[in-house]
Amino acid sequence: MTSAANWTFSALELWAHVSQVSGQAGTTQVTVTVDPAPTGEARDATLTIISAGHTVTYVVHQDGKSPVEIWIDTFRSFIPKLLETLARLIAQISLML
Repeated sequence: MTSAANWTFSALELWAHVSQVSGQAGTTQVTVTVDPAPTGEARDATLTIISAGHTVTYVVHQDGKSPVEIWIDTFRSFIPKLLETLARLIAQISLML
């Protein structure tokens, strides 16, 4: 990952592990590994990164059949930014009316 400021993970799940929980500004390779699902059911882990007052949340989904089939969904971190941008645009349009 690449960050313009120091960063740290918060709210880590016990079964999802990151190779590094914090780092300096710049580019850092972070590996996510997961433990096998004890019940064989699918599960999700939320990984939150905090950097310079900004928060980005990723969801790691584990298919219960295999501990290596994971995907990262940035959709949850996208929505708040989209709503913030839309609110600014609406405010600007209101000023023009």
